Order: sequence, then structure tokens, then C-alpha cells
Amino acid sequence: MPKGTQDYSLTKRAFAKQNFSEEQIVELQNCMDPISGPAFFMEHFVKIQHPTKGGIKFEPFEFQERLIHTYSSIVTASTCCLDRQVKQHVRPHTYFGMQCL
Repeated sequence: MPKGTQDYSLTKRAFAKQNFSEEQIVELQNCMDPISGPAFFMEHFVKIQHPTKGGIKFEPFEFQERLIHTYSSIVTASTCCLDRQVKQHVRPHTYFGMQCL
């Protein structure tokens, strides 16, 4: 890894072997569930970066939970008619990022 000011301690090197505990395997299975997996992943592993409080655990509002369910239940494409800049932009990026794992 390159040296500098960036911290790569959370990044696994390519082809590195890693052992998983039983708890981690159960969490992975919960994340991969097609119905409730995206919501489980976001509520347990996603943090929102706050300018003064730092990383805050993601706690979705009711409308965000509906969006998560909409994105995860419609596999091919989802179109939601929403106002701009009302916190929905986090959901599709997080969900589709999780699908790339």
C-alpha cells in the first residue's frame, strides 16, 4: 500500500485470506436476504458522517424504510417521485453498493 496520510487499515489486501466467526457468518446471511437484507445492512453497518458528532449510526425514518423496501423488492428498476435534497439520495447508493459486494 502507498504510504502517506491515508489510512488503509480497514482495507483488505487482494487475495488475503480471512477467517470468519459464526456471528459474522450469520450477519452476512442476514445481509444477503433479498427481502430484509438491505435494511439489515444499513441499520447495522452504515454510518452517517456528521460534521461535529462524527460517525452516527444510521436510523432510517419511516419514509426511508419504505424507500429501502421499494428498492429491494423491485429488482430490475425503481423510480420514485421525490423532492430534491430530502435525504433519499443515501438509500439507492448504499443499496446498490451493497449489491456489488
